[in-house]
Amino acid sequence: MLKSSFVIGLIAGIFGIITAICGGCAGICGSAVDEAMKSTDATSGMDAGLNIGFILILLSIAGIVGASLVQKKKLAGAILQACYPVIGFIFIIIAGSAHTGHTEFSGGIGLLSFILPAILFAVSSLLGFIGKVEQPK
Repeated sequence: MLKSSFVIGLIAGIFGIITAICGGCAGICGSAVDEAMKSTDATSGMDAGLNIGFILILLSIAGIVGASLVQKKKLAGAILQACYPVIGFIFIIIAGSAHTGHTEFSGGIGLLSFILPAILFAVSSLLGFIGKVEQPK
């Protein structure tokens, strides 16, 4: 089970980095279009899209490190992989609903780009928690 946790965690980390870049860019572009169509004095929602993308990249890297640790240090690896779904969801909700203008699009795209890697990291983390360390023969 720990080998499958490693493989799923590695795939989730790669998808996480790719979707964070795409989701962050889409959030930035959507916020720019939203701000251009509405003339308000609120600050731009581009910061939310950029922050969401940056945090998801950092969490993906932490998840890849956790995936590589899960075979030797089971608990530490599983906890690092569990950080992506938990911290990422909380951060997207906070950044997407912040009073920084019209960031609904940034939060929505951030959440959509977050779903696939979050599910994969959750499964990988669960396999890491319930898996048994193999004894050398």
